[in-house]
Amino acid sequence: MLALCHSVRLDYRPGGRHAIAPMHTRKGFFMKPSTARVAEANAPAVEHYKAMRAAVLDMSVADRTLCEIVVTAQLALLGHEGPFKLHAKRLFELGVSRQQLEQVVIAGLGVTLVIPQVAQVLDWIQQASDQIE
Repeated sequence: MLALCHSVRLDYRPGGRHAIAPMHTRKGFFMKPSTARVAEANAPAVEHYKAMRAAVLDMSVADRTLCEIVVTAQLALLGHEGPFKLHAKRLFELGVSRQQLEQVVIAGLGVTLVIPQVAQVLDWIQQASDQIE
């Protein structure tokens, strides 16, 4: 099970469909996944978004892992904790170790990330790893 935006659990199956169920946030209330909230306002837009993401990520497992690493690093840089953890868990499912992901983040230190950001993201990695185990 994977967390999505602090609010739902996602049963991730590489190359397959995902099952979403609500989950408590840290504040104790339920939130909808981003796509569900946007779909309430414009369902066709979300369907097109999902089709675009599926087309972009239609590749071999090795290439998918590399793309997941890039996406996860970008989410770290942007400070998006929930989506970062979701993608970190996907990386763990694809065989990337916690230590490898930590090194990817640390590689950005002094280039695109400052040390407090790296420390925060390392905590997110630990939390995501703990949720998988």
